[in-house]
Amino acid sequence: MTVESPVIVGGLGHSGTRIFAQILECNGVFVGWPRLTRKRGSYDLLLKRKLNKWVEPYLYGKLTKQELGAMREEFRVRLRILFPLRSRRWGFKNPRTLLILPEMHKIFPDMKFIHVVRDGRDMSLGNEFVSGNTYVNAFLSDDEQALTESEKMILFWGRANRKGKTYCEKHMLGQSLMVRFEELCEDPERVVPEIVDFLGLSRDRIEASISLVKRPGSIGRWRNYQGQIRGRVQKLGNEYLQEFGYALV
Repeated sequence: MTVESPVIVGGLGHSGTRIFAQILECNGVFVGWPRLTRKRGSYDLLLKRKLNKWVEPYLYGKLTKQELGAMREEFRVRLRILFPLRSRRWGFKNPRTLLILPEMHKIFPDMKFIHVVRDGRDMSLGNEFVSGNTYVNAFLSDDEQALTESEKMILFWGRANRKGKTYCEKHMLGQSLMVRFEELCEDPERVVPEIVDFLGLSRDRIEASISLVKRPGSIGRWRNYQGQIRGRVQKLGNEYLQEFGYALV
């Protein structure tokens, strides 16, 4: 019996990862049992306690080699419990997997990863994830600690996504796919087949998958903010916005 490796969907909080899990499920990928493994309304796999325990010290470089091994083992065991039958395609989405991607890759060397990126201006302006995010400062220098939350967020967005992108380019060629959320919403007829083909799935559910995609009104919300605030965020995030293909307008 062939044992399948997972498909994991990650990004940053509120980057639009839910629709990707729905597309996986529509195409026959088992993404967990509703009510038992998935957070209501988000499709997030219920790994909150493990993620709360390990992600912050991991990002701040506080874990020893032994503790890193313990972290991987805890995730391995939990996922074995949540997904005991692996003879069929399976996977899950939880945005924070992007932040610990190297460790997830050590657990599942043959995994496929979908890296979801959303416009950093929308992620920084009007995003509830901005407030109280304990991971942000791990990506900032000492002299950046005094910036506003929105300014910190655009730097976190750029650097965290760049770190994930760089890892995928170096270690997961052919195993990772980066998708901009806006492109999926604006052109699902092109992007959905790319996702399906990347995973080696049958195309017989393409039309049904496309019908799931809806363009949320929150796309472009950054334009509603005062020019001064918007300008500071855009200036700080300039190099990252360009790197991920977002036009500076």
